Amino acid sequence: MAWTVETLRPTVDDEIADLPLKVQAKLLWIMEQIEARGLPALRPPHIDHLGGGLYELRAKGQEGIGRALFVTRGERVIVVHAFQKKTQKTPARNLRLAIERAKETR
Repeated sequence: MAWTVETLRPTVDDEIADLPLKVQAKLLWIMEQIEARGLPALRPPHIDHLGGGLYELRAKGQEGIGRALFVTRGERVIVVHAFQKKTQKTPARNLRLAIERAKETR
């Protein structure tokens, strides 16, 4: 079975669309790599484990840094939240939102 990447709901699609264009492009490239090669083939700096089953896709572009937080269900990557990162540490409110949305994927 091949790996797939999907978003939880249209709200997440809108969050991705709100990212700067070059950050969006990098994020979409990472998602395509997951579908082409599988999640285990990707490593930091593109992907990192945040704990508790939550992971992040890390996209960096000329206009800034974007993150897409996701969970896995089998060979499915489900993006639950995306945002532009403006601080060194991932804001707690973004983590809480992602954890809440991840509960919908069970």
